[in-house]
Amino acid sequence: MKKIGNKMKEKKCIMVKARVEEIEKVSAFAKRLLAQEDLDERMKGRFLVSLDELFSNVAFYSKAENVRIEYIREEGKISFCILDDGAQYDPTKAEEPDTALGAEERDIGGLGIHIVRNLMDEMVYEYRDGWNITTITKKI
Repeated sequence: MKKIGNKMKEKKCIMVKARVEEIEKVSAFAKRLLAQEDLDERMKGRFLVSLDELFSNVAFYSKAENVRIEYIREEGKISFCILDDGAQYDPTKAEEPDTALGAEERDIGGLGIHIVRNLMDEMVYEYRDGWNITTITKKI
């Protein structure tokens, strides 16, 4: 852990190719780190579902080559950053799906981002130096 001011900050990362079969490595990375936390299974599941959704979107749609997943542990919160070198896309600006409609009546897409928004306390995006950076955070 690194001390920044009066606060401790821990950061770990994994770099993978932007291929759907790499989700197993991403999931194992997150599970290993979350296992070290005093979190209930429901909280761990929220992170895993959110990471799976965001990584899958990158792998399927972004045309990225590389993805870096960063785990950031700070006092009172855990964050995961998903960085990819694909086409610029801000998931925080994705239109909210009409969940009042039945599944057959809804447009395809957008539900995963909606789920992430509802599972996490915060989702922020920035584009820097050719990289999409989406950060999801949960207060603990």
